[in-house]
Amino acid sequence: MKRLLSFMLSLTLVVSLMVPCALAASDEAVQAADALHAMGLFNGTGKDANGKPIYDLDRKPTRQEAITMLVRLLGKEKEATSKTWKTIFTDVDAWASNYVGYAYAKGLTAGTSPTTFSGNTPVTASQYLSFVLRALGYSSGTDFQWDRAWELSDYIGLTDGRYNASTSNFTRGDVAIISNKALSIKMKDGEKTLREHNGFRPTTSPSKTAILDAKARWFNLKLSYNSGKGLNFYISSAVEVFARLASGEPYNSETVRRDVDDLKMGFSVIGDGLYLSVDSKKPNDPPLLQEIYSKYTQLSTACMAAVQINTEDLKNFISTYKETGSMGVFDDIIRLTKEIDDLFATT
Repeated sequence: MKRLLSFMLSLTLVVSLMVPCALAASDEAVQAADALHAMGLFNGTGKDANGKPIYDLDRKPTRQEAITMLVRLLGKEKEATSKTWKTIFTDVDAWASNYVGYAYAKGLTAGTSPTTFSGNTPVTASQYLSFVLRALGYSSGTDFQWDRAWELSDYIGLTDGRYNASTSNFTRGDVAIISNKALSIKMKDGEKTLREHNGFRPTTSPSKTAILDAKARWFNLKLSYNSGKGLNFYISSAVEVFARLASGEPYNSETVRRDVDDLKMGFSVIGDGLYLSVDSKKPNDPPLLQEIYSKYTQLSTACMAAVQINTEDLKNFISTYKETGSMGVFDDIIRLTKEIDDLFATT
């Protein structure tokens, strides 16, 4: 009997320890929530003892929470909260009243009856995907069916096939993941991403130490490789090669070979340096630093691609440049260099 009791107590302890792990939000959801929170798009349900937001990511989202996210993703939160929007619904919490009222007035949502919105009723995956697709400029009934919204969301890369008609466990964590991904998806017109369209930027700043560290890495890479010849030198050299040959100057294999060797040496050092010094997986970094590290990684890839060029490749690049004005991999390096400098300029 004692053995049985001991076994049952042990089993109860094991089960009690397992449940929180099974219900714990994924790292993907937490990182998405952090990124959204930094832009003021995901506020959480309160704060813990350390002042950090409580996201409640394992809970099912409600209709009023979903509408709130829709208004924010549309970039209309300020408009929605700048005045009192009257609502005919009697079952909407006070904090959500303006969001629901605004969405109803703008024809973004409807009630579940003439006087009810069912604000605390859980929202389904397809319903939330419908809201996000509308934020991206798509229309239900025309571009997609609201009860099969995952079909379009999968097609445009917003989701990855994880949601369908059988999805029953849809959580606030899923809302965070979908919403964060939506920021990098292009609007229906294909011109800008949702982030660019609505001008979303982090509202919290990276720490001064983190920014200085990132700047130090960048300037160290730019300043003193190969006897004082840094990244800008090699970019200038590449442009000079293209400009000289594209102008019609006779092709000199020896000159181009020397140019190629110089370029390969510089890009190899820079690419290797970036690869070794950049850790692009820093989930605790604010979005601005994550963006900087992402650019570092892309630049490393572009530099290492440049290392693979040979004289024949360069001749092909020149031919393409004469026809289209594109310098191929060098365009990427020049663009990324400018983008990183611009990112630092915002700090």
